[in-house]
Amino acid sequence: MSVVSVEDVSKTFGAGHTAVTAVDPVSLSVDAGDIVLVMGPSGSGKTTLLSMIGTLMSPTTGRILISGQDTSTLEPAQLSRLRLREFGFVFQTFNLLSALTAEENVMMPLLTARVPRKEARAKARTSLEQLQLGHRLRNLPRDLSGGENNASPSRRPEKSTNSPSS
Repeated sequence: MSVVSVEDVSKTFGAGHTAVTAVDPVSLSVDAGDIVLVMGPSGSGKTTLLSMIGTLMSPTTGRILISGQDTSTLEPAQLSRLRLREFGFVFQTFNLLSALTAEENVMMPLLTARVPRKEARAKARTSLEQLQLGHRLRNLPRDLSGGENNASPSRRPEKSTNSPSS
């Protein structure tokens, strides 16, 4: 079974003569272990397609299945849980919480998944150390370089085997 299946998905913003098609109908499937590149010129719909696959945006037509689950049938709370448990996002912008340290920003998804604070902190430290950011644990986003800001949110530690999402 595919981990991601996109079936005739499209996205149009607006209606009538002001409608803009951001994504023409597209189908694809991704199996576990696949590496997929989404390439195209600026404005071709790459971010919109990835936002729909990541359940951040609903398609105008078609459907998206994540591990066999049709995302269009899920309530907002179910979509949030799906994103929490199944996805790791690397956004075009950093999306760090400015009042939290690098360590706390990496801990946030773990705490949301109910990983105990002590374990979340240990996992966050290990993850940041693997990125050679161990010396930046207590830095706020404004005190990190662009590359360090970009690395921090992309580092999503593995969830605990004791967590409810395992």
